[in-house]
Amino acid sequence: MRTLALELSTGTGSLAWVENGAVLMEREWPSETRQRRPVFADLHQWIQSETVPWDRIDQLAVGIGPGAFSGLRLAVSLVRGLALPDGRPVMAVSSARALARSVMQETGSSRVVVLGDARRDEVWAGCFEQEAGVVRLQGEWGVDPAVKLPESLKTPGTVWVTSDWDRLGTLLTAQCPADVRLIRESRIPRAVMVAGMADDLADRGLAGEPPVPIYVHPAVSIAPRY
Repeated sequence: MRTLALELSTGTGSLAWVENGAVLMEREWPSETRQRRPVFADLHQWIQSETVPWDRIDQLAVGIGPGAFSGLRLAVSLVRGLALPDGRPVMAVSSARALARSVMQETGSSRVVVLGDARRDEVWAGCFEQEAGVVRLQGEWGVDPAVKLPESLKTPGTVWVTSDWDRLGTLLTAQCPADVRLIRESRIPRAVMVAGMADDLADRGLAGEPPVPIYVHPAVSIAPRY
């Protein structure tokens, strides 16, 4: 399986070319609005130089969040646009799901909760478990007051991980039970993780997720002031 993957859900964006589980090329860069041009430049360079032979790509993969609003929109739009001319397959997977799978491989745990800063003094969370070897979201995405995380996240043996340790570290440390493992540093989803999750699903003949960004808050429309 040859996969070109893109991940822009956090402050660090990444692009990866993965073939049969081996990372052949990887590029990372800050993904703030003013610095997103490298994704286009690097992708163009890879394809033009045939470092990533376009005719050998089996699928495109993209992380769909939750995460940065504009980063997710750019990633999904770019991948869908690349796939359109040739009708190339797109495998969309939750960025948090890909991160959870990576943490499961690292820790041996079969239950990982990924948490993020939802702003407005709230925390979003997704609980993932491994079922028959496949990492799946259990229930729905949750958004809860930061001062009191739900008991459903605190099952013994669970691992907590976040990409927002700088903002949530103190809060998570205070609320993490003794029988839950807290990874005490930021762990960000990366394109290689997205490719791994996408390849796993494809190898099993399973579908990905709808190729649309995951937003934990509904869109807010603000009327013009004129």
